[in-house]
Amino acid sequence: MPTYTYKCKKCDEKFEVNQRIFEDSFEIHSEACAEIDCDGKLTKIFHVPCLRFLGSGFYVNDYKKEAKEPSISNSSEPIKKPQEVIKT
Repeated sequence: MPTYTYKCKKCDEKFEVNQRIFEDSFEIHSEACAEIDCDGKLTKIFHVPCLRFLGSGFYVNDYKKEAKEPSISNSSEPIKKPQEVIKT
């Protein structure tokens, strides 16, 4: 069951509630917490999920191409340019 975080706009209290996905969100603070006597409106706070890929089978491990070193030729022959073909 997911845990949702709510914040009251009136008293600035933050609290967590375990709710099913199909249940409606709480709108008033006193509805969510019976022991609180506050009629402030609630806003739902969303958090970024933590996701980490471990093990083989991912891009960095298996599919990343290794950088190739530029080849240096030791020959003293000049590099030949392609000849132009002239049609008449």
